[in-house]
Amino acid sequence: MNLLKKIQNLSLTARKIIFWLVIIGLSLGLFSFWVKNFQKKVKTFEKEEFQGQLNLPSLGEELKQFEQIKENFEELKKLLEQNEEEPTTTETTE
Repeated sequence: MNLLKKIQNLSLTARKIIFWLVIIGLSLGLFSFWVKNFQKKVKTFEKEEFQGQLNLPSLGEELKQFEQIKENFEELKKLLEQNEEEPTTTETTE
């Protein structure tokens, strides 16, 4: 407690300097702890397991979808051709 009373009796500028030095010291300590943990995680990172967790679709699945789209497009094209071949009338019968 004697230390706190000494600090309280110092000028405002000195107290601010002490405060910021303590804050900077704690920040550097926490940052170094974070860096060490981050390095450990990077070393133990398993790329294959991560990709499995992402559940990315394979290229084969994507190609199947493109084939389905191509088939749908061909059907649409045939329907449009049939529509053009059939005569259409705009006359109404009364």
